[in-house]
Amino acid sequence: MELPRLLTEALHDPSALRMPPGLHPVAPHEILAYRELHSGLRQAWGQTLLVHTATAFVALTRASYSSPWEYLPLRPLVDTSGSPQEARLRLHKFELLLTLEDYTGYRYQVQIYDLERRGVEAFLRSLQEHLEGILVPPPPEEPPAPPPAALPRPTTLRQEMDLTLGQIEELPEDPTTLYVMEHLERLLFKANEYLQFGTENDPLERLGRTLESFFVRQGERFFSQGSGERRALKTRLEALKEAVARRTTPKRASPLLSSSQKHDRDTHIRTGDLLAQRPATQEEALLSYKKALEIDPTCPPALLGALGSCIALKDPKAARHYYEIALQHIPKGPQYDTLLSLGAGLH
Repeated sequence: MELPRLLTEALHDPSALRMPPGLHPVAPHEILAYRELHSGLRQAWGQTLLVHTATAFVALTRASYSSPWEYLPLRPLVDTSGSPQEARLRLHKFELLLTLEDYTGYRYQVQIYDLERRGVEAFLRSLQEHLEGILVPPPPEEPPAPPPAALPRPTTLRQEMDLTLGQIEELPEDPTTLYVMEHLERLLFKANEYLQFGTENDPLERLGRTLESFFVRQGERFFSQGSGERRALKTRLEALKEAVARRTTPKRASPLLSSSQKHDRDTHIRTGDLLAQRPATQEEALLSYKKALEIDPTCPPALLGALGSCIALKDPKAARHYYEIALQHIPKGPQYDTLLSLGAGLH
């Protein structure tokens, strides 16, 4: 089977993949079928490659064409009778959705477009023929909570806020539930106290970035797999985010978008990502990213896409413009690392 270049390059360089610890990628010569989706698993934009061999079913996904691939082992879904079945396409509110489940039990729903449907159905038929041989790695063990560090006792409300934020920013990727819940409760208490009595905006701007980073980095999975108590905690954290956005300066506050605005923004980003794959359509890609930024001026994928297109078009002045905006609004994490990598050539 002839494989696309981007798939073989990704699998030949495991160091460039974000992989679960202890696992190794499938070998290209073992692949029996693959299918590209024009959407990420964790967001409505990006790119995903579904792959299966005789013994593995995996996804390579990324948020943009300049982001690193994330390697996720998948498990075939099981129906109510306990019999194995393939991931299936389902029509939901006039959208065709593909449901996938990773090796930890977390589920994703990916929208499938009409042009993709036949290819996806062919891939699923091939997967169905090899279900009995598919092996799923065990989920990772949750690490024990680290011992509390001996820290100097804060003496002011500002110092207490800075200390609490530092603890949240250092939460591990796969924390134990109790450990995270205690820290988030502490954050809610101290943040609401600062909103009432604090006078400086710097800690609030840092709080807004920290909350945004937490939801992107681990929050959605943490809350979606939780109990009613965890869902109630999520509601309180989202209310805190809105309160912080109202207090901070307009430059730092993220706009609150309606559902239709989010849909239009995501559509422009997906269009830009598709156009950015060809040098001949980079100008059209940049125009799509600009339309997304008109709706959401601080959207990280749109800022990264616009920056990448400006670099490809050899327009350093425009590239520096988007780079400086992105530095202010993209929290530390994979997207921030991508930003620094793209900006390295601008200095």
